Formats: sequence, structure tokens, C-alpha cells
Amino acid sequence: MPDHYYRLRPIESLLGVHKELETQTIYFASPEELNDPMEGFKDLFWMGDEILWTNLFKHYLRCVSVTFTLILLLGKEPVTWTDIPVEEPSHANGPGADELDEKIFAAFFAQPSVAEFVRGLAQSGHPIRRDELSSYIRLMHPFASLVAQKVFAENMGGPPLDAPPEVWTAVIDALGNLPLALREMAKAEKDIGSSPESVDLRATIFAIGRNTARQMDLINQYNRHEAPDARDTPNKTFFYFQFPDGYVDQLSRLTYSKWHAACFMSDIGNSSLWGSYGDGHKGVALKFKARTGARHPTLGLHGVNGWSHQGPLRGLIQHEFLPVTYGNSHVPIDFFASLGNMSMDKLNRYWYQDASGARSARPEKIFADQPAWRKQYWDNYTRIISTKLDDWKHEKEHRLIFSSSLVDPANSKAERALKYNFEDLLGIVFGIKTSEEHKMAIMKIIETKCRAESRFDFLFYQSHFLRDTGAIIHSPLSLLQFK
Repeated sequence: MPDHYYRLRPIESLLGVHKELETQTIYFASPEELNDPMEGFKDLFWMGDEILWTNLFKHYLRCVSVTFTLILLLGKEPVTWTDIPVEEPSHANGPGADELDEKIFAAFFAQPSVAEFVRGLAQSGHPIRRDELSSYIRLMHPFASLVAQKVFAENMGGPPLDAPPEVWTAVIDALGNLPLALREMAKAEKDIGSSPESVDLRATIFAIGRNTARQMDLINQYNRHEAPDARDTPNKTFFYFQFPDGYVDQLSRLTYSKWHAACFMSDIGNSSLWGSYGDGHKGVALKFKARTGARHPTLGLHGVNGWSHQGPLRGLIQHEFLPVTYGNSHVPIDFFASLGNMSMDKLNRYWYQDASGARSARPEKIFADQPAWRKQYWDNYTRIISTKLDDWKHEKEHRLIFSSSLVDPANSKAERALKYNFEDLLGIVFGIKTSEEHKMAIMKIIETKCRAESRFDFLFYQSHFLRDTGAIIHSPLSLLQFK
């Protein structure tokens, strides 16, 4: 196991407003803040019986209801997915929400095409992936939106629904495409036969469909925006155009808790790494000691590790240097078997049982062997947070993970800046273009810390280009020692 790792930092992070060097803090970034758009991507698929599919569409309708409520309350204030409690949309609308939602459910599922579609999904025996589910949600969204508006207008004093009869006819007719799509897909796959091409056909068809739909959305939005009497608001665009695809993407929030990463490298000899993470070679690399751990080397960081009646308790927590695995695919996640981000009571109430209390047959199979399920669930989590595409393998990355159930880091960036012990910072590597001014500022901070802890073994290094190999190497500046 390596006995040290490097963390490349720009000068602004180290000496600027966050003062990471002076405060001895390591910031844990959300996946959205990292530079790979595929960070933490889950290759979700859906396979279930009628109870599970019905409950999925009820969950979708609850999210529609909550979103409609937020738009009414906030007016022109933009609504985003951050505002929508996807993990638990039930009761989000306050008192009477259940009764309101039940009326929306009744009107939605009363349509024969919807009932036929749910039965078809349950009987198909095929995993439904993101593009396919997005296509189905797109087809049902106009009808679901009209139903929600109608129920709100009749029961909550919402704006009157002025959709003419021909609009209702059109959106109801569109629902007929749901079971039709299933039948046509089954026919096409039967014609091809049970071969790998049948899976590719399904994926290809719905990927093309989603791409086409997105282009049409852009065209419609552009034309409406450019019209002289354009009255579209960001919330209209969000609700009518962006919601279906966004909803499917947001479902991943139900599977695993939020996580945040601090990125390290075992080798900093690649010039592009300094260019990307070391501020164009003007930054530095912090060299950290790696202590022996049970599975991987660790670094101790101070953070919340408990609670008392007086508030959060803080202590030293060992965080593993998790090696990143590089490949050309992401982890397939069975959605209905991976709802580990909620209690069993809520799972039964909102997912595994129908309105009469009848229970889906899948949970018994899913949880027949609890230890095996739990191991698979957490193995998948580890793979999700530590898998990147081959394009990034030159980074040789290891990462510390912060996924605390004791504090919600999404609401506080300060809680994601964890402090390390100065003794674990072995040295600092200056970049090829680090300015003398910044070197002096860094040396002054380190001198203060070394004298406070009577430490005399801290090392500075200087990076330079090795002409023979084309690599970036760093040499110790052995004369720079505090006495």
C-alpha cells in the first residue's frame, strides 16, 4: 500500500477566501462540483409487477402535484429539483395532500390505456432503462399535468383550467401510444430473436427517441421565446418541457445517500494533471501521509461523529483512500431492489404494497437473503462512487468519501471542509510556474505551524520538466528547513 498521496490545489483555494492551508482543511465536493459529468452515474433499470409499477407512477404523480403547488406558491420564483422532495413527496403539500393526491390517482388510472400499459410493463419481462422510461413519462405527462390542474382548480382554488375539449382528446389519445409502444417493441424483438441485438435495438430506439424529443423541445421553446407575445416563464419551461426527463434522472436520489469526494493522486508526474487541477502549473501539490487501514490506507479527519443533547459531537474519523476503477461501463442498478435510502415502513407503504394492502411478490425475493442483499447493495455503492470512464485513467485517482448520516452536508459547505492534523501533511510540491510571492506566503504559514508544533521534518519540493522522458518530476528543496 502507498504510504502517501498527493492533492493538487490552485493557489486561490489554498491561500484565498477558504484559506485551506492555514485552516488545514480538505473540502469534499459534491458529484455536481466535480469535472466529470458522469460522476456517480447509476445505470438504473426498472423491472417490477403491477404493484411496483403502479406505485412508481403514483410517486411521479405526487412529484407533479408538489411541483404544481410550488409553482402556485412561488409565482415567478424559479422552481428547481432542489425544491422538490423527491425522496418523500407524500405529505409535502401539507394537510389534505393525501386526499388531493388520491383524486389525481383516480383520474389518472381510470384511463384504460394507463391500466393496459401498467399490465404490459409487468408482463414484459424486460428491464426498462432511463431512455425508455423517459419516453413513457413524456407521453403521459401532458395528461397528468391536465389532471393535476383540474383537481387543484376544483379542490384548492387553483387557477381555472381553460383547456378546450380537443386538448383533452389529444392528450388522452396520446396515452394510447403507451401500450402500443410496448406491443411494437415486443414484436420487433420477437422478429430479431433472443440475441444481443434485441437489447441493442431497444436501447437504440429509445435513445434516438429521447434525442429527437429533446430537439423538438428546444425548437418549441425557441419559437415560443421568440414570439412577440411570448409569456413563457422558467417554471412553465421546467414543468412542461424539462420535467419528464428530469424526473427519471432524479429517481436515483431514492437509491443511495448523497456523497461527496476529496480527490487525491498516487502520482503527479502527468503534465495535464497539473494543468487541470494545479491551476496551469501555478498551484501546488500537498503530500499527505497514508496510514495503514483494514482495506485501504487512511487519513484521519475531524468531523461530526455523533450527537448529544447539546448538539453535534466531533472527533477524528479515519477516511479510506478508495482507489478509482476505470472502465467503459457503469454499475447496473435494479431500482426496485435498491431503495435503501428509506425506512422499511415507508418502503411498504409507498412502494411494496397497493392501496388494499396486497404486497408485491418481488420484495420476498429481493430480501430472501438479507446479508447477501446488504452486501450487494453496499458493493454497488462502492462501485458507483469509485468508477470512472477509461478517459480518466491517467489520473490514477484515489478519493476520500464523506457520506454522513449524522449531518446533511448538502445544506452546509462548511460541514464538508474537514480538518486534518498537521503531522499528516508531509510536504508541499511547488508547481513549475508557482510564483515566488505565493511560495513565500506558503512558507510563512508552514513556518508558523512547524514552530507551534516543534516540527522540523517538513519538506518542500520543486517540480520541473524531465527532458529525457517528458515527465514532470519533483525534487526536494532540502535547504529549506526550519530550525
